[in-house]
Amino acid sequence: MYLSTLFYLQDMNYTALLKDELASLATYFNANELAYLALTAKIEQPLREKIAYRLQQRITAENPDLYCAREWHDTDIALIDKEGNVNRIVLIKSGYTADETNMNASMVGFYPKKIIDDLRKTAELGGNETKYFALLFYTHIDKPVPAHLKKIVKHDNSLNRAFKQQNAAQIIEEAQGYINHFFEQHRITTEQGCIEAGQCWDIEVKIYYWFMELSL
Repeated sequence: MYLSTLFYLQDMNYTALLKDELASLATYFNANELAYLALTAKIEQPLREKIAYRLQQRITAENPDLYCAREWHDTDIALIDKEGNVNRIVLIKSGYTADETNMNASMVGFYPKKIIDDLRKTAELGGNETKYFALLFYTHIDKPVPAHLKKIVKHDNSLNRAFKQQNAAQIIEEAQGYINHFFEQHRITTEQGCIEAGQCWDIEVKIYYWFMELSL
């Protein structure tokens, strides 16, 4: 099941706020905690919940009349005012860099396409002044999953499939190429970054992300 997350944001510079939270995201977890979480499940939910809590803290300090609510209507997280007004929507998806390689060809472009699909689905939720943002996270590991960790590390088959012909550096290079090409084709400007998640079970984990502002 691929989770989709919506944040509804209003009346602040959320481009700068979200970028700032992304830059600091790793510091909100214990050492190597993110590595463990990324290996044992899709990383979307832990990152989503941490960002939501951080947004609530910072928003409350700026404007106590704004509320960061989870599972608001049909969404996961919403920032709303007392009248229920919505000015910002952020979509979040997460996957694995190994999925954006020729060895997992059926998955190439799946997560970027989901961003576009969800943008269309959420169009009716916004108003004329609504701005849309998206965060796309990809878990990246430095070596194949060893046999004794199969089924403990999630998606081990697709992860190891990518390593049959490439090393970690080649995997991320190919993934970035596919992802960037997709967004260029859709005329979407992105900003990229990398979160150093740490190590778990002698596997080094990084989380690459793409941040973008979207238009309907």
